[in-house]
Amino acid sequence: MGIPFKDGFICVCKIAENDIRWSQLNELINPNNEGTHIVYAEFTAKELGAANYLEIASKWHHGYPEPSDGNEYRELTYNLDEYCPKCGSGKRQKAPFRFKKSPVWGQKNILQLNWIFDEYFVKPEIWKEVFEPFGIGCQPVVLDKSGRELDTVVQLDLTEQVELVDLGEAPFNTCDSCGRLKYLPLTGCFMPAPNFTNAAMFRSNQYFGSGASAWRMVIVSQELYAKAQSANLKGVSYVPCLSRIREG
Repeated sequence: MGIPFKDGFICVCKIAENDIRWSQLNELINPNNEGTHIVYAEFTAKELGAANYLEIASKWHHGYPEPSDGNEYRELTYNLDEYCPKCGSGKRQKAPFRFKKSPVWGQKNILQLNWIFDEYFVKPEIWKEVFEPFGIGCQPVVLDKSGRELDTVVQLDLTEQVELVDLGEAPFNTCDSCGRLKYLPLTGCFMPAPNFTNAAMFRSNQYFGSGASAWRMVIVSQELYAKAQSANLKGVSYVPCLSRIREG
């Protein structure tokens, strides 16, 4: 079919939905539900630069919260009084995250842990240059075995939660155990607009995820996005949020 692809344990190719070959490829990979595809959107520099707010999404998940055997990290890291094991919502952090070892940063300078999709970890100097001027604090990260504080990484301390509006017909589930609502992950589109806030980086009030995984969307202001771009922040991508007309 003339479609470039990367072979291996998983065959990967990228193709636009308006490519005339897409319908053929879709029939090839999906006849018996043996294949799947992921829809994502690519945005222009103009669209990214015009958005008041943008979702920040990790391109690098490095390591796991420790101790990772049997999910012991939950009891050590979170207050679980309101936690629902059925849908994954309700955790509240009470202690520093524990890493197995110091991150090997390479060319990157911001990361997320596997399983933890609404927390970000950065080099201390990146926090100082990019995030601290916007009033964003940081928390220490410690080694799992010794509890020693690492001097090569800090966790961004996000304290604000803001309601997202205009979710429209976004699919969601209501947990039959705790009754909380959780939206399925949104892909291939602009993100919903948040209510107006002075925070430069914040989480959504709403939960997202599927199964027993739940997280809050992390959003940055246009000003913080521009600062991150100028500082060459590496390890994340951005999705513009829809804009709202300011009331009054």
